[in-house]
Amino acid sequence: MRKRMFALGLTVGIALTSTTAVFAADFVKAYLYPVKLVINGQAQNMPPSSGVLNYNNQAYVPLRFVGEKLGVKVGYEEGAKVEDTETTLDTPSRGKDPERIHPPVLDQDFIAQASKGKLKGIEIELNTPKRELLKKWGVPDEIGEVHSEFYRYGNVTLYFSADDVVRVIDVKLDLAPAQVRSVMGKADYDGMSEGGYEEYMLGYQAGVNYLYFTFQAENSTNGKLRFKNPM
Repeated sequence: MRKRMFALGLTVGIALTSTTAVFAADFVKAYLYPVKLVINGQAQNMPPSSGVLNYNNQAYVPLRFVGEKLGVKVGYEEGAKVEDTETTLDTPSRGKDPERIHPPVLDQDFIAQASKGKLKGIEIELNTPKRELLKKWGVPDEIGEVHSEFYRYGNVTLYFSADDVVRVIDVKLDLAPAQVRSVMGKADYDGMSEGGYEEYMLGYQAGVNYLYFTFQAENSTNGKLRFKNPM
C-alpha cells in the first residue's frame, strides 16, 4: 500500500458522549493505516501501542495521543451504564495574556531556589507533569521536538522526559555575562562551551540541578538560561 501523509492542525474544545453502546456482539473490520502522522508541522513518533486505523475509507487516530500532542486535556469517565460513559476533550484557556510569563529573577537566593527545582519568578518547576503545566499555562505557542518533545510559551521553552514531566527549562535573558556574575558570584564553569557549540557559558551547580547561562560571546548583552536536571 502506498504510504500517505495524514496531517492534523486543529483546535478542539468539545465533549464526546458515548451514546452508541459497544457490545461484545458488535465488530468492525478495520486495517492498520501505514501513514505518517504530522501535527502542527511536526512528524510524530507513534508509540507501539498506538496506531492509525482505516475503516470505511476513514482514518481513525488514537484520541489521547493526538489530543495531548495538541495540548488538549483528554478525560474519561465511566458511567454506570454504557450510554453514560463520557470522553472529554478540553482546550485549556490561555487565560492571561503572554505577559503572564515573566523572566526569572536573579538574586542572592537564586541558586538555593534552583537546588529545589525552581527558577525564581517562574511558577513552573522541574518535574512538573505535562497535565499540570497545561492547566496552569494553557495551550502553548508552539509544540515541537528537538531530542525530546517541547512546549514553548513566549520566551520560555520546556522540554519533557519520556514520562512527560518537565526535565529542562530554557529562558531567554536580556543580561550580559558580567551582570550574571555580579549577582550569582563566581561560576563553577566560566569559558567557551566544551559541548561542540561556539558559545560562551557560565555554569552553576544547584544541588543535583544545573544552571547554564549561554551567550554568543563574552561581550554579548543577552543570552539564554538553561535549567536542567541531568537524571
